[in-house]
Amino acid sequence: MYLYKIFRILMITLVYTSIIFQPEVFGAQIERRVSFKKGKTPVLVKGKLPLDAYYDSYYFAAKARQTLTVKLVTDDPEGYIAIYETKELGPDEDTILANSERSRVWTGRLPVTGEYSVQVYDASENGLNRFAYSIEITLK
Repeated sequence: MYLYKIFRILMITLVYTSIIFQPEVFGAQIERRVSFKKGKTPVLVKGKLPLDAYYDSYYFAAKARQTLTVKLVTDDPEGYIAIYETKELGPDEDTILANSERSRVWTGRLPVTGEYSVQVYDASENGLNRFAYSIEITLK
């Protein structure tokens, strides 16, 4: 009986927490590692940004001076990408493609050897416009 009460309190707490804190507070829904096989580039990743996510995130290792190209393909005009370095650079230096730019395509040389994150966002104000997408990631 005691365990049942603890379980019930825990479940009620989880339900209220999910109602009080919006998905933007929790962050990414999908966090997936992307691997580049030798001679097999680009990598194509398909996904669907669900209603309860603020963004999806795809991680991969890359070396300094490699050229990264990322293309987002979706029918939704509100979709865009952002790119960050996640391990080596500090919080004021880790932005490769800023979230505020709301771009769908980016190509450039990477500044450091480290781990990078491509994030897929939805810019709709109501949060109801979640969409299917594919991203093509090329690393040379």
